[in-house]
Amino acid sequence: MSVQQAAQFRKAIKIYDKTKTISDAHLKTILTTGALAPSSNGLEPVKVIIIKDQKLKEQAALNCFMAGNQQKVKDVPVLALLLGSNGDYLTSEEFLTKRLGRIFEGEALTNNVKGMSNYLKTCLSPDMFSDEQTHIVASFLALQAADLKIGSSIMGGVTPTQAIPFF
Repeated sequence: MSVQQAAQFRKAIKIYDKTKTISDAHLKTILTTGALAPSSNGLEPVKVIIIKDQKLKEQAALNCFMAGNQQKVKDVPVLALLLGSNGDYLTSEEFLTKRLGRIFEGEALTNNVKGMSNYLKTCLSPDMFSDEQTHIVASFLALQAADLKIGSSIMGGVTPTQAIPFF
C-alpha cells in the first residue's frame, strides 16, 4: 500500500468492535514505525504506554479522558497512551544530558545541552514543543496502522489533573 493509500484508508474510529484484536506482530510494526518518527535534535520527548488489560483501559477511560471519549477507550483492543515530557523536565540538564549524550560527549555535550536548554526556553512554550513532537509520533503510529488496515483514533480530551494519579 502506498502512503497515499494508507492516508486515504485512515479515518478516526468512532466505535470500536470489541471482538477485534491486533496481533503482536502488527503492534510491534506500529510501535517500531512510531519510534522512527523524526524528533527535533533526537530529543525523543515521547513515551508510549501500551494497555491491553480491560480493567486498566477502563481505569484510564474514567481517570484520563473526557466523557465523550471514555467508551472508545474502554472498547479499543489496544490503548496506546502517548506521554510527552513536560516543559520543566524537557529543559532540564538531566533530560538533555541523557538524550544528547547519545550523540555528543565532553565539552560538545556540555555546549549542546546549554544551547538546547536556551533554545527550548525561548520557545513560546516548552510544553507546546513536546506536544508537537507527540503529534508527530501519533501520526506515524496511525499511518502505519492504516497501512496494516487497522483503524485507529488519535484523540485528545485528556484531563491532566485527573490523569496524573493514574500514571
